[in-house]
Amino acid sequence: MTGGQPASITSPVMVGREAESERVDQALAAVADGRAPLVVISGEAGMGKTRLIDDSLVRTGDGIRVLRTECLALGSRIPYLPFAEILRGLVRTVPTHTLRSIIGPARDSLVSFLPELATATGAKAVDAAGTQRRSGDELDRLRLYESFLQVAERIAADQPTVFVIEDVQWIDRASLELLAFLAHGLRQGSPSTLIVSVRPEQIEDKDAVLMLLADLGRSGVAERIELHPLSLDSTARLVTAMKGEPAPDDLTRRIHTLSDGNPLFAEELLSAARLGEDD
Repeated sequence: MTGGQPASITSPVMVGREAESERVDQALAAVADGRAPLVVISGEAGMGKTRLIDDSLVRTGDGIRVLRTECLALGSRIPYLPFAEILRGLVRTVPTHTLRSIIGPARDSLVSFLPELATATGAKAVDAAGTQRRSGDELDRLRLYESFLQVAERIAADQPTVFVIEDVQWIDRASLELLAFLAHGLRQGSPSTLIVSVRPEQIEDKDAVLMLLADLGRSGVAERIELHPLSLDSTARLVTAMKGEPAPDDLTRRIHTLSDGNPLFAEELLSAARLGEDD
């Protein structure tokens, strides 16, 4: 072969997730009416959590604003990092006059949360020392949570909004508490919802994260969707979609066994097999 190896091949269609897709679609369809639950999608790495979210958001169309972020393993000790990224996405995508209206009186407290807001909204900048002094004050932390909730509600009032936070297994404790506050605070009637994804086997703060998920489940706030390995039949459909022709039974069985039903691994195995055929 010359020119290097081609990029990894993925299935042109998502398979084996029809029921889960319908549940996400139903939640997104209820956003504009203020009836959407928080959606928690769990599954091991490679099970298709991101693709499930992506496909449903594409079907939703342009009527809903999407503000998206992910928790990073390297950022698990940085307070509020995923929510700072959500605000940063808002700053990048919303006109200045609209941004000022959305941020409103919360701007002074949120500038310490995201310094870029000072330039974008004309708020006063806050020095690092001031931020550190407030970070341990329970009352100021509650004010910060209230400020973010008010902004989230105004974001949704401006346009129905889905907040997507992926890889919650790496969320820091401060962000987890804010997530819980928002999950309960975004009451029915607000044209918004939260979608979070998590790898249960990699949760760092297991007690805190699992307690939150259990609490949301008991309260009826969350729609829990768990992604399981693909069946042999679904693996056959995936292989057929990637090859563009019916999948041989022996190849399907081999891919399914080696991947253990993990769709990402199945795609990588088939890609490797096709590369071997080209050598």
